[in-house]
Amino acid sequence: MKSFVWIPIVALLLSACSDQGGEFVDKKPGDEAPVVQQPQATAQSPHGAMMHGMGVQPPDVDKSVTIEGTQVKIGDLAFAVDATWVSQETTSAMRAAQFQLPGVEGEAPGELILYRGIGGSNDANIQRWVQQIQQPDGSDSATKAKIETSESGEFKIMTLDVSGSFTATMMAGGGASFPEARMLAIAVEGPGGPYHFKAIGPAKTMEQWKPAFDALAASIKKAE
Repeated sequence: MKSFVWIPIVALLLSACSDQGGEFVDKKPGDEAPVVQQPQATAQSPHGAMMHGMGVQPPDVDKSVTIEGTQVKIGDLAFAVDATWVSQETTSAMRAAQFQLPGVEGEAPGELILYRGIGGSNDANIQRWVQQIQQPDGSDSATKAKIETSESGEFKIMTLDVSGSFTATMMAGGGASFPEARMLAIAVEGPGGPYHFKAIGPAKTMEQWKPAFDALAASIKKAE
């Protein structure tokens, strides 16, 4: 009759752990890493509550904004907004400011978001935003986008105007879809920056506010 040697299962586990250079950790209930719930995009906020398609923002960037009538200041940047745009409480810590652009002809309103200190060059962010817009015929939105560069004192400015279908991705925190959208954006490199402006909404609404958005870009200057 053959004899068997019984080796406690605990001993085997300890031996395996030792061979791999690991160690046992006595976990207690509640030690598990918490699951982070992502905010969702809403009809009121097509961007969603999270940053969409941007670089990483340093946690110590001062996003304080001063708004006096139509005049806005943030860091070393000053600019003007249309008097009918509605300043709103920001819905994410990533946002420095946000404005609602009233809807027209029964269309939903647009939304303008201001960011400060987000990484990436002007061109890198503009090109990233272009790819967030899809064309009905499947063509590359880069062939449809209008991109212009200019300077205002020490600031280098790049603007974007592109239309098509917009879908808020998971990075934006949701999945709201806009089949006929228009995105207007400004990327600014310079003192205290970079600064980023990103507006999106129904095409008809954004067409109404295109002149006012152009005026905002033209008003950018060094804060006094």
